Amino acid sequence: AIELSSAKHYATGARDYISFCLSHSLPLDPTPQTLARYIAYTSRYIASAPKYLTGARHFLRELYPEFEQNRAHPMVQAVIAGSRKVRADPVHRKLPLRTADLLTFANIADMSHDFDDLLFATI
Repeated sequence: AIELSSAKHYATGARDYISFCLSHSLPLDPTPQTLARYIAYTSRYIASAPKYLTGARHFLRELYPEFEQNRAHPMVQAVIAGSRKVRADPVHRKLPLRTADLLTFANIADMSHDFDDLLFATI
């Protein structure tokens, strides 16, 4: 059995999926295309669209035994990956070390005569 708070979230996901299907005149049958459309549509408004799909699966898998198989379909997985990518935080990278930086490290290590500085510059 699942906890009460999880059951409430799952029920929200199931209601949202059913509401989506009805409002877009789609069958409730969770085909890969319907699931992909649901994820794409829901991802525009909330970041946790794949979690809503988990809730729908929890309540609808008895009615539609192929739900899990359709959720694993490559098209659905690609849409889930895309929704995560769209919502992801941008990557911030440090600037790469330049030759001038390495020369500065070596000069500082040479002037300090400290073994740790020399070891750092060597690594």
